[in-house]
Amino acid sequence: MTRKDRLRKVGGLRGLYLRYCYELGYLPKYRKRWNRVHYLLKDDLLKCEQYSKHARLLGEYQIETREDLASFILDKNAEYEKLFAERDELRKVARRVMPEESRAEIKKVITELTEKLKALREEIKLSEDIRERSDMLKEKIEKIDKEQEQRKEERGR
Repeated sequence: MTRKDRLRKVGGLRGLYLRYCYELGYLPKYRKRWNRVHYLLKDDLLKCEQYSKHARLLGEYQIETREDLASFILDKNAEYEKLFAERDELRKVARRVMPEESRAEIKKVITELTEKLKALREEIKLSEDIRERSDMLKEKIEKIDKEQEQRKEERGR
């Protein structure tokens, strides 16, 4: 069983992104000889790291379908709003007159919340990109498959 066969067994959005990274030559990392990249993918070589982040996000949260992705985005947005409101309240509390020790503790909590919000924004942005680009990736992979089949038929004649 080849690496390509194993990638085909993974379905949904995750499989789509893994296959795309494979076609770009970004996967597997241990490849000794680089194959030529299909002309449809040359522009996307510059975005390899972005596609890799997409694939990692899909794998980490086990997102397989568009419905999974939509619910993931809704959950992350709700979590973001909750943390944002919590941070806002803490900022209001920090403005009040209080001892310096408690203000320092509140600022430490605010800093931690800001880091969490930053990570959530990144995940939300990546998932929005996945939603926008997944159809384009699917079309490109279908075109590549058609062209490869045509080449095989021409060689077989």
